[in-house]
Amino acid sequence: MTKPKGRIWRFGRWLKEFWGRLAEDSPAGILAAIFTGMIFGVTTLYAGISLLQWREASRQSEAAESAVKQTRDNFRQDERPYIWLTNNLGSPGCVNGPNAPSVIADCYIAWDWQYTNYGKTPAYNLEISEALEVSTDGSDVRQRAISFGNPKPGAPLPPNKLDFVTAAWMTKIKKEDFIKLMDTENSILVRGKITYTDTYGGRYETDFCYFHLRTGSAMYCSEGNNIK
Repeated sequence: MTKPKGRIWRFGRWLKEFWGRLAEDSPAGILAAIFTGMIFGVTTLYAGISLLQWREASRQSEAAESAVKQTRDNFRQDERPYIWLTNNLGSPGCVNGPNAPSVIADCYIAWDWQYTNYGKTPAYNLEISEALEVSTDGSDVRQRAISFGNPKPGAPLPPNKLDFVTAAWMTKIKKEDFIKLMDTENSILVRGKITYTDTYGGRYETDFCYFHLRTGSAMYCSEGNNIK
């Protein structure tokens, strides 16, 4: 619906000129002018009412659209998947390659971490990036900048399903050095990122970071843990 403002103004100007010409010609013209003026007044009143109705209809339409959008957004937020780690953060291990002898001096550091979907609907299009950092010089590994490699695809994750990923440090280390690392605070750290979508294509991201304590447990980093 378009606003009639411009048309009303042009019509009023034409009637004013027409009224003036009739009033100059004859008494009959005056009566005609009065009648025309009355028509103009009624037309103007009707146009004003129509304009008010148009504005009110537009306002109600916008309010209804906003309410529908808010309801839809709230529903999706409540039903969306929420991926986060489980309470079992695991612990670093020193593992040999698949073809290595049972007794070998060198090994690789690996750390399994579990995640699940705490939401109400499945998570799709998972892409998982992770990195394991090890400090062999006694420095605090939390202060290091860690870059991810190419993300790995993950399977769809229904609510409450558990899955896991192994973060590995692909540099050989002697087992006695690994034992020293396990007895050192802040020496081994895991950082990861999981991106995923919901049923409607909305995109989300989970970031996490935690490190090894000499007690054998793990602690989350002060930064880098988010669900977006």
